[in-house]
Amino acid sequence: MLRKIRIAAAAVFFTMITLLFLDFTGTLHAWFGWMARVQLLPAVLAVNVAVVAALLVLTLLFGRVYCSVICPLGVFQDVASWAGGKRRKNRFTYSRALPWLRYGMLALFVAVMVAHIKPVAELLAFRVDNVAGKRREIAQFQPVIRIFGVQLRNPAMRKFYFLFMLLPALSWSVALRAQRLGIEVTPACPTVFQEFEVAYTADREIESIAPPRWGALTLVRELGRSHGSQLSVVNGVRTDSELFSYRYRVRSRVSGEVFVPGTTAVVGGRECRFERKRITVLPDSAHCEPQCRLEPDSAAMAAMGGCIVRLVCDRKPDKADPVLMLDDTETCTPFSTAYSGRNGREECIYRYRIDVDNSGKHILTPQLSFGGKPFEVPSYVVWLKGEAGPEGTEPATPGRRRIVYAFAGVLLFLWTAIFVRDHAPAAGRNAVVSRFSWQVYFVVAAALLFIGFCGLLICGAVRAEGASRLPVYGVTLLMLFCVCWLVFGELRRSAVRLRIDGDTLAVTSFAGLGFTRRYDLKSFDAITSTILLSRGGAYEYRYLMKAGRRVVRVSAFYLKNYDGLCEALSEHCVYKGRRPMSFLLEMKEIFR
Repeated sequence: MLRKIRIAAAAVFFTMITLLFLDFTGTLHAWFGWMARVQLLPAVLAVNVAVVAALLVLTLLFGRVYCSVICPLGVFQDVASWAGGKRRKNRFTYSRALPWLRYGMLALFVAVMVAHIKPVAELLAFRVDNVAGKRREIAQFQPVIRIFGVQLRNPAMRKFYFLFMLLPALSWSVALRAQRLGIEVTPACPTVFQEFEVAYTADREIESIAPPRWGALTLVRELGRSHGSQLSVVNGVRTDSELFSYRYRVRSRVSGEVFVPGTTAVVGGRECRFERKRITVLPDSAHCEPQCRLEPDSAAMAAMGGCIVRLVCDRKPDKADPVLMLDDTETCTPFSTAYSGRNGREECIYRYRIDVDNSGKHILTPQLSFGGKPFEVPSYVVWLKGEAGPEGTEPATPGRRRIVYAFAGVLLFLWTAIFVRDHAPAAGRNAVVSRFSWQVYFVVAAALLFIGFCGLLICGAVRAEGASRLPVYGVTLLMLFCVCWLVFGELRRSAVRLRIDGDTLAVTSFAGLGFTRRYDLKSFDAITSTILLSRGGAYEYRYLMKAGRRVVRVSAFYLKNYDGLCEALSEHCVYKGRRPMSFLLEMKEIFR
């Protein structure tokens, strides 16, 4: 079942990335552009820590899920290997390397780079840039030069590689015939009833253009044609290109998501189509409630020291320097003010330094008014330590060091308890007691880490204001599933302490720290086994069956003396052979 899910996901990823590679209209890129950003090399080059960390976690939990599902080259290698495996005779053959082809491609690549022949260089480097009127990089695949340097011993793989190399050639030929069209909006996020410019741009002269149907937008006036130049640097290659545009001045009657209409035009003697563009129109700040927040300024405190808080408002208050009340007795005036009005979004920032003589809890309350009406901002509580500076910025949340210390303390306590319980002497003289391996301690640490991540994500989702919480909820559900799998599937079912004393079997769950259940070995019907294959090796599981159900699981992954326990159990129960591994049954046993 899991293999079918992996193959289906790999097919979807490979198909969508291929369509992204061939899409020159920008339609698919607006919806599925994230598939290119989650690739490992673009994430590393963009210093996207979240994507790299997510890929590492997925690899640790599910194995080679990146190479077999997300990476298009890895998926293509799997397809080529599968196709080559259909041959029963002479599946693997030896073929000598072709140095002349490898060095010939290298010389050609160096020559076109020196000559600044950009289209050929892009084709050889297997990249597509500056398509659909905006500089973007759809995909980052391995260069073609490296493909020729690989010793392709499988003839079927060589054929598939050459077929895969035809895709950029076809897309490049289509790109040469396509016109680079686009729509530019200035400012990018206008407000309601604010006039803004809409420019239909192309890399060739716009001879004529059909009047757009503005819909929710209102045409103010037609500005006409304009001509300019654009300088871009891609992969170290400097390119000067001409930019032709036809501009309009419009305004919007509604706020929210608005579409700038597309239209047809004659560009360079050919009729082309401008696709519509979605923009965000902000509400008029004069007709909505002000948004203000009071928060600590970590960057200013790290640079200047002391306790510094900042007041952030989405518009200018009535007073140029709003007052901050300290414990309703003292007043604080801002020592720094800043204003920003980028993309139609206003933001006023006021910074305050809090100096007190007595330590303890202090309440900060801003005194604001907009349009002559008082505006209440929630009070902020800080804990100060006299003149020495801030001891903390939030009373109910401990510092990061305390969280780390608490996590380390709980982990050391659990490890110590497991170690003491594992090395406790057996009660019976002839009793056989299990001994844990180091994997148990690792699983306990991973379970605690996932529980902490779940708590942080839930707190972040609750405190998030105005942002989309759907990705946070999705990651939280994934973390909760991992916690359930580790705690209820591994620690409760697999990482168990066994003690065999005569005909009695005592099973203690949760690495020997949970409840103990005792069974009569004569009540079990049989013993079955399964093999779990992983990158670290093959591990055997034995199950004690009762009425066709798996009651007790004995794992070679968590127990060092697994063989001795199996011999002791075989003296009381009949071994009925090996059964195939069923992941669906494993998932059902998590909540049993």
